[in-house]
Amino acid sequence: MIKTDRKEMLGTLAEMAAESEASRQATGGAAVTEIAAGWLTPQYLVSLRGQLLSLADGPERFALLRKAAGDVVSLQLAGVWSGRLRVEEEKLEFLRQKHHDMLEMAKEAAARAAEATVKKRDLNQPMTEEELKACVEKVDEIFGLKKPSPVLTTDEHG
Repeated sequence: MIKTDRKEMLGTLAEMAAESEASRQATGGAAVTEIAAGWLTPQYLVSLRGQLLSLADGPERFALLRKAAGDVVSLQLAGVWSGRLRVEEEKLEFLRQKHHDMLEMAKEAAARAAEATVKKRDLNQPMTEEELKACVEKVDEIFGLKKPSPVLTTDEHG
């Protein structure tokens, strides 16, 4: 029985996700709450104005104005939080991009370092002609059979 409920729940979630995506496409990516607020605000103001016009000055009119003022403050606070949320989302995206860029830079640096490392000769392979010549010259130099090439200083150049 639990598995059936789970399957049903997953099916419902899939339907909700599809509906959400359809809504997002229909609104051009704008948040449904912003669209609703944009539609609801003028409706609210027209209705409030009608109610205020029907009331004479007195406690009922004051109570309605006070409630409307509270609604406005609530909406303003929601707008502030919405803005903060947007800034946090942008900050998160910036940090993700920064992390991605740093990761790419590290990969590139590692690749450059790997390329820059001196490749060691495979000792199971015979020496190349060039390697053999360099080795013989070094041995001759060590045993004094050949004098090392003189290093010229700037004074000797003249």
